[in-house]
Amino acid sequence: SFTTDIIRLMIPLNCALYLQTMINMKIVELPINEISKIKPLWELLNKTHYENSNNWKSHFAEQTFEKRFEKLKTDKNVLILAAIVDDNIIAYCFSVANDTSGEIASIFVGKEFRNQSLGKKLISKSIAWMKSKKIEKIVIGVAEGNEKVFPFYEGIGFKKSATVFKLQ
Repeated sequence: SFTTDIIRLMIPLNCALYLQTMINMKIVELPINEISKIKPLWELLNKTHYENSNNWKSHFAEQTFEKRFEKLKTDKNVLILAAIVDDNIIAYCFSVANDTSGEIASIFVGKEFRNQSLGKKLISKSIAWMKSKKIEKIVIGVAEGNEKVFPFYEGIGFKKSATVFKLQ
């Protein structure tokens, strides 16, 4: 039937696009002095937080990439992973490790590359890096207004442990 033919055409096209992306994609570790390469994606993340926030719009409006990452440039225990397709960074994961604790400090996957397990791959590599450093406690913070990501993090194994309120 006509509908069946359309479905048959759609599946290979979607699979071909997915396979093309995954074949050409590589995950690399960026040195800290190349952190500015993730700035465009971080700005999209900050914009998303601004748009989704009910209580902290002014914080996200004032936040800049330089403010967010300046103090981390000198930290020796930083991991910046970037997923690259055709020389374009399509996703990143920024992690920090201290004596016994670590944090997935920032992660973003471009909209057109979501739902392909890319975020999970980046976080899994970050967790492995932290565990290799004997990190016992790994956390990730979720901005107010971005609660829709809870199932994603729970699917990786994170469990909600606290809700923090701040005085404005």
